[in-house]
Amino acid sequence: MIPNVSDLSAWQVVLMRPAHQVQPLADAIQQMGASTILLPTLSIVPLLPSLSLQTSWINQIREADWVMISSQNGVHCAPPLLLQALALTKTCKVVTMGAATTRALVAKGVSVFFTSPPGADSEQLLTEPFFQENEIANKKIMLIAGEGGRTLIADTLTARGALVTWMKVYRQEKPKLALKPLLADWASLNHPFCFMVTSLNCLHHFLDNVSIEHYAWINQQAFIVVSERIAQAARKWGIQHTFVAKSAEKEQLCTALLHVSQFCHTMT
Repeated sequence: MIPNVSDLSAWQVVLMRPAHQVQPLADAIQQMGASTILLPTLSIVPLLPSLSLQTSWINQIREADWVMISSQNGVHCAPPLLLQALALTKTCKVVTMGAATTRALVAKGVSVFFTSPPGADSEQLLTEPFFQENEIANKKIMLIAGEGGRTLIADTLTARGALVTWMKVYRQEKPKLALKPLLADWASLNHPFCFMVTSLNCLHHFLDNVSIEHYAWINQQAFIVVSERIAQAARKWGIQHTFVAKSAEKEQLCTALLHVSQFCHTMT
């Protein structure tokens, strides 16, 4: 449920999600009365594994004990034959990093054994009883993910004796960002700004492209992020007002926006 609000009409909310994911969040924020600015700082490009590689992956899924999918991008970019095999297998348990990924899998007919709770990260997932060494040693685990992501889960499960295989089905690309004129324009407006950041790579690419004359303005704006890890990175850049949403779900991001607006109101 989207939270009730009094007046967010002055707020400009910059959304950095990839273009194919952002619209439901933008619609929800606009329903609250705020304006949205779409600024995708990453794009998701599906990889095209050869038919022979897909066949190998399908055979491995049929023999796997566990399949882990890190994000809904992994579902959207996975070859259809791979998802069909995953839906049909009865031998493996599927784990996801969040409710959005689980919904995407269920829509494809895949049963999910465990969904990480809102706000959980890789470190927390690795504390689950079923991923401890006495449970996971010598088990076959398939990780469906993208190129260039964190390797903590794979490294830790391997160290615990699991037999881990990557299935990389997409890559992240960094589009060119012409931020200088945008930031100059935004800074000239008498409006509060909030930047919503749902991945560490989005944050880094955005801040890497901020010119030095706009750092002071950026550091005074509100940033909503979806993990303490991203918040810590933002603080290292000097961002003063960082708020951690309970999850990357649009309802939780909208609730965080309401809290930000109330906090900023009390500061004026």
